Amino acid sequence: DYLIPNRVYYFSGNRRVVNGSDQPWGNPISGNARAMVFSPLQPNAAFVASSNVYRTLNLNAFTPSWTAILANNSSVKAMAVSPNDANDLYVVTNNMQLKHSVNALAATPTFTTLTAPSSTANTASIAISKLNSNVVYLTCGSNVYRSINQGSTWVAISSGLPSVNIIKIYLDEYSPNEAAYVCSAAG
Repeated sequence: DYLIPNRVYYFSGNRRVVNGSDQPWGNPISGNARAMVFSPLQPNAAFVASSNVYRTLNLNAFTPSWTAILANNSSVKAMAVSPNDANDLYVVTNNMQLKHSVNALAATPTFTTLTAPSSTANTASIAISKLNSNVVYLTCGSNVYRSINQGSTWVAISSGLPSVNIIKIYLDEYSPNEAAYVCSAAG
């Protein structure tokens, strides 16, 4: 949450903690959410998903209201919002698909379906470069891929990495280069 840095969101229990007290956050998903992302450019906007994707534009309200923006028949594995444009949203599903919207904050966002270069059934993570929004990084299991055209094509860049499932990929937003870090259960 970019408005209130000490706010913590819990998927289990659908609560958020602000200054030591509990508040509901109006989670629209019955059960546990699988992914939640925020935008530093639109601090009152957030996206949450399990299979369907929901958006709020009033995150700071006592109980935010959520709108379904993507009906999906597959489990969501990961999401990312561009650090350069809050409308630029990627959703990775467990069936080797990516859904990409360039108008995610619109009343009725549209999504383009892209194909992941490898299986996303176990683990997947996605990150968008702050230096160039066309550059996207995707992890699928133990592999890392880079796209220079918003996910239309992918190049494998995981040479030399151990063969363990990658849980998350992070791009260093303060680096003048595209410094990427991957996290796995192995460390």
